[in-house]
Amino acid sequence: MKGNAAKPRAALAAWMYLSVLGVGCSPAPADGPERPPAQGDRRTSSPAPADGPERPAASKASEAALGRFSRPSPAYPADLGPRNIGLAPGQLPDAERGGYSLVLSRCGRCHTPARALNHRYAEPEGRDVPDKEAAIASLNQDHPEFFKEPLIWQVEADVWKLCVSRMAAKPLSAIGEGDQRAIRAFLSWDSTRRKLGKKASDWKALRQSLLNRFKARYPGRYSELEKSDSL
Repeated sequence: MKGNAAKPRAALAAWMYLSVLGVGCSPAPADGPERPPAQGDRRTSSPAPADGPERPAASKASEAALGRFSRPSPAYPADLGPRNIGLAPGQLPDAERGGYSLVLSRCGRCHTPARALNHRYAEPEGRDVPDKEAAIASLNQDHPEFFKEPLIWQVEADVWKLCVSRMAAKPLSAIGEGDQRAIRAFLSWDSTRRKLGKKASDWKALRQSLLNRFKARYPGRYSELEKSDSL
């Protein structure tokens, strides 16, 4: 009887864990919840990218319950990208180390950190929303290309706050209010330097390569995300 009672708990843990594997910053497609690529898509069982290890298990209990499940295919183009920014947390400015560490750990509970680090969202740094909106107006004058390719750059004043708040509400996220602020601050710092700064051309090349690879490997899922503006 004891062994039988444990089965529902294991199944529940598995269900909770699987329910967050497909979450992302983009809203779910309008015609239904997010899901792995359609049956007709080409799939591969390639190992994890060389730039980072597999994400940590949400918990020992859920990992044990999920032992028989295989990891789903990438759900978004960003999932195919690097799982770090090429720097260890200790190499970052003091103010950004905590946020970066949280992205690697907390954002790696429901999906790999690649989804956050390679997303099209780009939010400039600023004290508040009006300050960021002023920075965006300046960018629009100096770099109009940032606003002509929405699949590469989605520049908004508070876009990471909305995204991180949604992610924090997911089961097993373990993202508290203080963690949210640190994560948002890092992602805004990273956006300013890696997507909107001197490395903007490198970012464009990376992001475009992810879109191309995802479309080639998962054409059905790509079409679904394109229709719902969720790429």
